[in-house]
Amino acid sequence: MDVDWEISQRREVRYDCSLTKTFTNTFTYTDENGETQTGTDEYTGTDWDACHALEYNTDEYWEVWSVTAEFANCNERLQYDYDEVAARIEEEKQRAEDEGRDYDWRSYPGGPIIQTPYDDAGWMGDAYSYIDDDGNEVNQEANRWGHRGQMDRCKAIGTLPTSFINNGNATVVNGTVVYDPSP
Repeated sequence: MDVDWEISQRREVRYDCSLTKTFTNTFTYTDENGETQTGTDEYTGTDWDACHALEYNTDEYWEVWSVTAEFANCNERLQYDYDEVAARIEEEKQRAEDEGRDYDWRSYPGGPIIQTPYDDAGWMGDAYSYIDDDGNEVNQEANRWGHRGQMDRCKAIGTLPTSFINNGNATVVNGTVVYDPSP
């Protein structure tokens, strides 16, 4: 039996860490003369190892970790994720226009041009296939943790109530009324 869903009323919080480091990516390629060349890219990114090495809930921890977003339920989180990807798509479209070229962002070779987040099979977690540079067929299986899988899992039932009967404790236990609110 598959019970991979969530009736959500829980708050979700996203955090980010400010510790960074310089990453170096070294690669080889064959140039137009058939010679092997080595290239190096450097970029600055989050140092997740250092971030996760900090002891939780200490002053040092909270100096580098901060709240980036809060959600009342999974539907709010899903909308936030969609909006982030939609904004990135619009940025890519604008970049293409600014550079005087056609917009052609695809999530895999030969895939559809991504116009909305729902067009991005990788982000959605949909299965897809493509032919790689060596002529091999690559099959990507569906990923239940992709956006579509999360949409299927999320069954938000509304906002949390602000008051509870019997302070949230059970009113009936094993068929016996243990709390009766009537006067």
